[in-house]
Amino acid sequence: MAAVNIHTLPRDDTIKYIVKYLDDGHVINLSMSCKELREQLACHIFHTVRFSNDPKISNSALIAAQKHGHHVRVLRFVGFAGEEDDNQQSQNEHPRPTNRDVLPYSALILFEANAALLPNLETIVINFDHDYGEADEYGPHGPSIFINHESLADVRQREAKLTMCRLWANTYKALAANKGTPNLVIESWSPRGVSTFQTKAWKAYMRRVKSLDITIVCETLAFEFTNSLQGYGRDVGAMQQFFFQWLDLVTTLKVSMLWPVTPFGMNGKYHIPLPMRTNGSMPVLGHLELKHVFISEDLLNLIIGHKEHLHTVVLHNAHSALAKYGECATRGISWKDFFDCLTMALNQEGGLALTTFTFTSTAPLSETEAKTEKINYKSERAAIKKLRDQLQNDPSRRLFGYGDMGEISGTFIHDIKTNQDSAIAGEDQTAYERFVKRLEVNRQRISNTKQPMQCEKGQAEITQLVQCFETMEGLGAVIHNTDAPISQTVGRMKGYREPGASRKKHDSTPSSSNGTMSLTDSRSPEDTGLRRSARLANKTT
Repeated sequence: MAAVNIHTLPRDDTIKYIVKYLDDGHVINLSMSCKELREQLACHIFHTVRFSNDPKISNSALIAAQKHGHHVRVLRFVGFAGEEDDNQQSQNEHPRPTNRDVLPYSALILFEANAALLPNLETIVINFDHDYGEADEYGPHGPSIFINHESLADVRQREAKLTMCRLWANTYKALAANKGTPNLVIESWSPRGVSTFQTKAWKAYMRRVKSLDITIVCETLAFEFTNSLQGYGRDVGAMQQFFFQWLDLVTTLKVSMLWPVTPFGMNGKYHIPLPMRTNGSMPVLGHLELKHVFISEDLLNLIIGHKEHLHTVVLHNAHSALAKYGECATRGISWKDFFDCLTMALNQEGGLALTTFTFTSTAPLSETEAKTEKINYKSERAAIKKLRDQLQNDPSRRLFGYGDMGEISGTFIHDIKTNQDSAIAGEDQTAYERFVKRLEVNRQRISNTKQPMQCEKGQAEITQLVQCFETMEGLGAVIHNTDAPISQTVGRMKGYREPGASRKKHDSTPSSSNGTMSLTDSRSPEDTGLRRSARLANKTT
């Protein structure tokens, strides 16, 4: 029996199974074992090419892209702007570039990503370290930037002063030159204006993007100084004119806050608004995913405003705010009203195209659970114990979280009392179950309307058969309606006539009942001659 080794096993399946359990470094080590494995693992090794504003790293990435560009699916850029400290030097990390605000030429070429260099590129990922360093007023000890509104002149003045801000402007300017990469991921976007966002090139690039995934950085200073929190929310709201207003082709949108203590989606004092507007932007949006978000009237308007194409909504760590803390929230809505509004929209004629809705929500039922995520079952009152038993025995039961932003801390605070009352009353659960049932009906309706009546291959075969039989005696030249069932069409091609149907010899008008047209009087002279020759041949035989 021949020895079994990696070369005798099914190659593709085995390699895919092994690579699932290896990190990037181990995959590279495996590829160095032999030339054959290196060629086979090239699609994994060069699937993602990483580069930065360091010339050495960008030059190496460009060389890899030139040699293995057909394997590259993702470009990942990380921008460094802060000063390097002794700790980083001792750990042998990549040194920060000298001209940190200037992108090397190799990085500009990678951002452009022309089809000849990277023919299969799908996604560009951008990240920054957000180390300001030079100016305390813009760094971790100064809240002034979030207090005053910035004009375009103020933004350019800030970019002239700060290396980090100049790097933003130059990076997005290089990205705007990209012509064909459909997916954009911004892993850390600080809610501050960038001069590049006002240019025609940036707006034209946004119009080409088909998928946008953006994570908003929660600047610590904005929540240490609550007088700056309103300015922070105002700058988050400006994302509409920076991004969403120009997304004409986007079908997938994902927006998330970096920290769960700072959810967005609610208007009002100390709150961060929902940056997307229902003003005709994103006309073909089909998939919406939000993380650390408040449900609100604005979110309802966003979903209903994209009813024609929006089929999937995913909410991670979603909560309802009912202004329990200082009445600082506006346009809040309970979970019951939220689901009831969606159900009503589904029931309307020409309603939502929604087929998938998933959400997660944290709803602690005690202060101990809110602080430590641990449950002290013995110290809880009888109604809460009974509720926990019901949740454990019935997997379909859900908890729906309530809370609001605190006036002092500027962070999210769970509303324990409302969590308990709503869970015991069960109105949110009942509204959710009604919505799920109606959503299933909508899913079945849409799936039924999308099922084709006939396969395209069958239609093509019928058309070819009709063309072949058009010149044959006794069948006539019949143009068949391809929407009719296949058996009915083939039966008529064989000369079958339905009971009560009469065949007229001189009828040049189309039949409105069966969708066929008799062409007896409209035959060409050549066609008539062929038929007469066939009849004479039959008589002589």
